[in-house]
This record gives sequence, structure tokens and C-alpha cells, in this order.
Amino acid sequence: VVEKTPDVTPPAEADKKPTPGADEKPSASANNKAKAAKYYMEGQKLYSQELYLSALRVYSKSYELFKTPVTLYNMAKCYEKLGEAEKCIEGFERYIDSYRKKNGKEPPDIVDIKNAMSKCRLGLRLEVTIESEPVGASVYLDDTQVLVGQTPLTTSLDPGSYTLYL
Repeated sequence: VVEKTPDVTPPAEADKKPTPGADEKPSASANNKAKAAKYYMEGQKLYSQELYLSALRVYSKSYELFKTPVTLYNMAKCYEKLGEAEKCIEGFERYIDSYRKKNGKEPPDIVDIKNAMSKCRLGLRLEVTIESEPVGASVYLDDTQVLVGQTPLTTSLDPGSYTLYL
């Protein structure tokens, strides 16, 4: 499997330099735009070298100066590569919202983004161990008709509330 890393922008925005986002302040100066573009290009280079934390820092500087959806997308990709599930999901959500505000429609790569968010959600699953005394108790979660296993039981669960029956 070969992953495309030199260009981490969404397909529809791949050839664009940072452009004004829907959440951009109208007073952004040409100087800020130029600085943001420089940081953005540096982030692209770092990302292509798989230096995701450094790329994230540089993309963040770019976004502080000039807010664009594509920069949010690239920051989310960095979080994805770094395995920071919550920030990955939040980043993609911010990108989608920003893109919608700017363009009045869903991003063209929405299916890919939702798949990436699902991948990040897998990182949110928590490992839980259920023990009892005596061992061997039947374990049910939320439904007394669906046996999950017997104690001691270690399983992965999505964040949330569960009703445990032993």
C-alpha cells in the first residue's frame, strides 16, 4: 500500500495556496497571508517527510495568521498520523464546518473524511476488565439476553455509559 504524502490537501483544494476561509477575520493583512502561505508550504514539506508533529505546529502558525479550511484539514491529518483520536475527529469536524461555511456545501471528499474519522474513533475504544468473585460469572452489557462472556473478561468499549449485569 502506497500512501500519498507529499500533498495532504483535499483533492479539490490540492493546487491552492491558503485562501480566505469562512471564519477568516476581514482585517487579515496581505503580510499575514504571505506569512501564512510560507508556514503552510513548510508544513507540506514536513508532512511529506513524515514529521507530523512539526508539520502540525507549522500548520497551526499558518492557521493563526490566515484561517482556511485546507489548513484545518492538514492539521486533522497530522493528528490522525500521530494517533491522537479526539483531536483528529475534532479537526475533521472543524474542517467540514469551515468548508461548509466557505462554500455552502459539503467538501467533495466527505466520504474519505468520514472514513478517516471512523478510523480515529477506533482509537477512542477503551479496554475494560470485568472481574468477579467467584470467577466465571456471566457478563451482559445493556441487554440481559446477549451474553458478552464470563469473568474475568477484558473487552474494548466505545466511550459511553453501559449497564453491567453479572
